[in-house]
Amino acid sequence: MDPNEKRVASIKRNFPAIRSQVAAAEDLPFPDAYFDKVYATMTLHHFADMERSLREISRVLRGGGTFIIVEVDPHSAKGRLFRLFGRLTGEHIHLMTVKELTDRLGSSATLKVTRTAVQGSDYLVQLMRV
Repeated sequence: MDPNEKRVASIKRNFPAIRSQVAAAEDLPFPDAYFDKVYATMTLHHFADMERSLREISRVLRGGGTFIIVEVDPHSAKGRLFRLFGRLTGEHIHLMTVKELTDRLGSSATLKVTRTAVQGSDYLVQLMRV
């Protein structure tokens, strides 16, 4: 899933076995409880409406399913580079620390944080659909 048509076309061309389509996280074109696992790898910082995106991800994830987030720490060199790139391209980039993200996710009634891990400039947050 990617809202950018050019990126999806590139994925389809380079990885034809991967099913890909144009869509935003805020409006996922899948039925309720469709997936056992959902991954957001270096993408969360692009979500225009975080709460709506998380509701949609929760909606398409079955009960007991896993949601994995991999993000970059905003205070790392990589995070500073991401923010600079966003300013140069005019792209929306909102990076959060692992604590800021888990605090934000803590208010979710349907997603429970089950694990966090930090390695270098990146971190992982694992959640379960309750």
